[in-house]
Parts: sequence; structure tokens; C-alpha cells
Amino acid sequence: MDVDGDGAADTAWLTGGADRTFGITTASGATSSLPIDSASPIAASAVVGTVSAVDGSDVTVALVDLGREARLLTFVDCAVTATTDSSGAPYVFDRGFTGQGTGVGCSDVDGENRLAGLLASQEGDGWTVTRTLIDLDDSGRLASNGTSEVVASGAGQDEPVVTTAQEVSCGDLVAGAGGLSEPAS
Repeated sequence: MDVDGDGAADTAWLTGGADRTFGITTASGATSSLPIDSASPIAASAVVGTVSAVDGSDVTVALVDLGREARLLTFVDCAVTATTDSSGAPYVFDRGFTGQGTGVGCSDVDGENRLAGLLASQEGDGWTVTRTLIDLDDSGRLASNGTSEVVASGAGQDEPVVTTAQEVSCGDLVAGAGGLSEPAS
């Protein structure tokens, strides 16, 4: 995708091992990267997409799936940047490890592509999916939880709304399955 607005395709990439890094190289050859510090033994995967900030401006995001969590990065002023919460801590999505969420995706909300934390929970014979919109400032450097709503209840385990809520995705790209994958070391 074109992350710097020059009309030419750019390349996102991941390196593996102890020096795990996410980066973007633009068509002009400019490269920006950020180390992904994680003790997770699971190979990282990622997707890159464009979402709307709270003011309606477009923000390029990278969602790096580390198995237990997904990190939120943005491409701002031609640099890969770690998005933080209001306390300055890296903004991360739970992937089922702490019970706060199971996935993250990009959702069409009133004609805007919005970033959302997702929680799929089994209740009786069906599944409930809750979506929490993520409010990004116009630079993409600051994120906070926005409104939450139940988008499905009583859904079957194999229904797309449930499977998507257990993935890291944006648009048609799913981290590790069409998105980027950490190379085997």
C-alpha cells in the first residue's frame, strides 16, 4: 500500500529472532523501523491499513500480532511510531491472555474505517462479540478506548463475526494469513 501519499507502493516488513523489528520502506527507498521488544516465543505477524482518527483524518496503522497481544504502531511523518495511551505506555490489544479482548480489526462505522478492539466470548450455546472503537488522535500517536457495543449475540462459533473477533486483521488482510509473517530463523 501507499503509506506516504506519493502514489507509489511501499513495503512493510518484519525481521525475526531476538532483534525482532517492524519496518516500512517507501518507494523512494526511505526506511523507518521500530524494534518489537517481546518475550513471546510466537512468531510475529502484522497487517498495515488506513483507519480514521477521531477528527476524520486518515492514519496509517500497523498491527503487530505477538500471540498474546497485538501492538499498535503508526506511520507518522515518514516514521514508524509506537502509539501510546494517555499514560505514555504502549497501546496494546489483548489476544485472549488477560480476558480483555481476543482480537483487533478495522470496522466500517458510518462510512469510516475505524480501528476496533474485539472480544468474542462464549455464552451458553452461542457467542457474543463486543466491539470497542479506538479513538486515535489526528497524528495516530495517542490512542484511547472509545465506545463499546455488542455487535453479535448467540452467534455460531464458525460465523465470520466470531472468527474475525479472534484475529488481527484490517480489511481483507489477516496477520499471518495474507499479512506479514516473521521469517523463520
